[in-house]
Amino acid sequence: MGNQADRFGDGLAVGVLIGSVIGGVVGALITSQVQRQAKPMAVQETLEEVQKNTEQVLGDARRSLEEKITQLNEAIETARQRLTSLEDVRSPD
Repeated sequence: MGNQADRFGDGLAVGVLIGSVIGGVVGALITSQVQRQAKPMAVQETLEEVQKNTEQVLGDARRSLEEKITQLNEAIETARQRLTSLEDVRSPD
């Protein structure tokens, strides 16, 4: 069980790092493209679209993170219950 939790934690950390890097690169690319090509009104529209997309991506990431936290909490609770039952078996009253 510990191994599964370790892999989950490692996967979560890697996912966060990869997502951060990808988000930063995409943001930098979009920003540089907007600065070079867009007119003032188009810039505003593009920025609004980027903001909308960013909010959607952040919302999706938040929901995914909440799901992972729920899974982790369930794994912790399962491990706690197993340990409690093992302790009860080893030390009968």
